[in-house]
Amino acid sequence: MTSFLSTVATVFRKEMWEHFKTWRLIVIGGIFAFVFIVISLYGGILVGQGNTQLSFKAGANSVLALVLSFTGFFPGLMAIVISYTAIVGERSRKSLILLTSKPVKRPALFTGKFLSSYFAIVLVYMVVMTVGYIGVVAASGNVPSLEDVGRAYGAVAFVIFAMACWVVFAMFLSSLLKNPITVAVSAIMVWFLVMPIVSQIGTIYWLVTTNQEDNAPDGVGLNLIPQGGGDMVLLTGSTTTMYEIRNDTGPVQGIKLQSIYIMGNLPDGNYTWNARGGGIDRNGTLVIDGRAPFSVIFDGPLTVSVMQGINVTLEKDGRTVTPSADGGSGPFRNITYRGSIGNCHLKISKGDQVLFTGGYEITGRHGGGPFAAMATGSAPDYVKYNQLINPDSAMSGYEKVLDPDATSLISPAEGATALLIFFLVFLSLGLLVFSKMEMA
Repeated sequence: MTSFLSTVATVFRKEMWEHFKTWRLIVIGGIFAFVFIVISLYGGILVGQGNTQLSFKAGANSVLALVLSFTGFFPGLMAIVISYTAIVGERSRKSLILLTSKPVKRPALFTGKFLSSYFAIVLVYMVVMTVGYIGVVAASGNVPSLEDVGRAYGAVAFVIFAMACWVVFAMFLSSLLKNPITVAVSAIMVWFLVMPIVSQIGTIYWLVTTNQEDNAPDGVGLNLIPQGGGDMVLLTGSTTTMYEIRNDTGPVQGIKLQSIYIMGNLPDGNYTWNARGGGIDRNGTLVIDGRAPFSVIFDGPLTVSVMQGINVTLEKDGRTVTPSADGGSGPFRNITYRGSIGNCHLKISKGDQVLFTGGYEITGRHGGGPFAAMATGSAPDYVKYNQLINPDSAMSGYEKVLDPDATSLISPAEGATALLIFFLVFLSLGLLVFSKMEMA
């Protein structure tokens, strides 16, 4: 055992020195640092926010979530680039014959090479992530709690684990194949093309076998359109939803066209409204003043469009919810709340005047087709398990580590288990192939 560990340590030191003698690690670290900075500054725009100020105000973990979501492909690529020549490179230079001619165990050689490649890339990654995280904290002025920091590095741990999977996979190919270019091309094709396709087979099957008629949207849209003497209100949802608007004199008559309920020439005043059926149960009040148009979409994400100067507040369990996006251009603001499904209360006001209030609750299935259901984490289990085949998909368990209310399809425990299985399978195969391979 002592001889085994001694060999591992010797190989580890030699290979680490070789890694840091080249420019490869520096280039990889520089590229990742550049991507981190760009996503930190402009990632909010890419997900539909008008600017990134909201992310920075929400704190370092909010920005980190953006960075991880946009750089999920980096672990595989970084790991493959740094490790694909670990064995096949020695073989092509004929130095592997000299190494294995000494009284050392091949599993010790393989383990030492794996650890050196892995720790080299993890070191670069951790330096960039830590410096970037500290930079975001400084830029936001919002010092995270110890719990937030723990969540942040818990999420990063998933990325580091995914790197181990791809390093050991690249080394398996490096032992199996005899040409460095073949190893690189094969590893990148599996990472970039084969794994994503295989992990989406379940989703594709779900899409083609789902009866779309059973997936009518279970959201409700309420649009107020001022028209001078009498305003128009549009309520939209599924074809099975029944709508009603009432004022002091009773129900207001409207016209239902498929999934749209239209009420026109509504005088200024106070109204109550409700929408029920097809998995929907919404109700609230509506104030019409002829001057403030707005749109409210009660669906997976809650989306509100209002004119500048109009206040929008969402409360859940008695606490104010921070919007996930607040932007827009010109006279309108677009505000989005994600992950706030449940007993919520929305209020739109102009000064002291309440223009709209509405309960936000989903009862029953989520409609809108498979993609809408995936946004709420309600896809069939076989879709989730199929995605767990791919380390990059399994890594997405970090989302719930950062935010327990996230709608990620994959839980942290499921993601960690899938990564462990992938790692152990290809570690075993790599050790087996390397132990049996011919050195010539």
